[in-house]
Amino acid sequence: MGFLVFAAGMMVFYQPKPRESRASLAATLALGLPVGGAAGFIGGLLGVGGGNIIVPALVASGLEPKRASASAAFVVIFASISGFLAHVQVARIDTTLLGVTALATMAGAALGAWLATERLSAAQLKRTIALVLIAVAIKTAWDLLWP
Repeated sequence: MGFLVFAAGMMVFYQPKPRESRASLAATLALGLPVGGAAGFIGGLLGVGGGNIIVPALVASGLEPKRASASAAFVVIFASISGFLAHVQVARIDTTLLGVTALATMAGAALGAWLATERLSAAQLKRTIALVLIAVAIKTAWDLLWP
C-alpha cells in the first residue's frame, strides 16, 4: 500500500527530465530487470499484471507517460500469462466466466488505449494513473482491515 501511495504522489508531483535519446543497454538492463522482476513476482503472487509498478518506474526514469503506459501494457501480457499458467494448475476455472471476462477486458483495453493516446494529455494521464493507484491502495487497505 505504501508503494502505491508513493507512486501516486510521484505521478502527480514529480516532474522528471524527459529523455532526449534512447537509454544505453546498461541503463535499460539496470531499470528493466529489477522493475520487470518485481512486477512479475507481484503479478504471479497476487494475480495482477504489475502495471502499477512498471508505469511509475518508467515515468520516474524520464519516459513520457503515454509511452510508459504502452510499454507496460505490452509487458504485462507476459506476467499475466505466466501467472495464469501457474494458477490454472491448482484452481478450477469457470471457462465461460473466463471467456466473457477476456472479451470484456479486450474491449476495455481498446477503449483505455484510445483515451490514453487520443484524448488525454500527458498530465491528464499521469493524474489518472495516480487516481487508479490511490484507489488500489484504498481497496487493499480496506481488504486488510476488514476482511
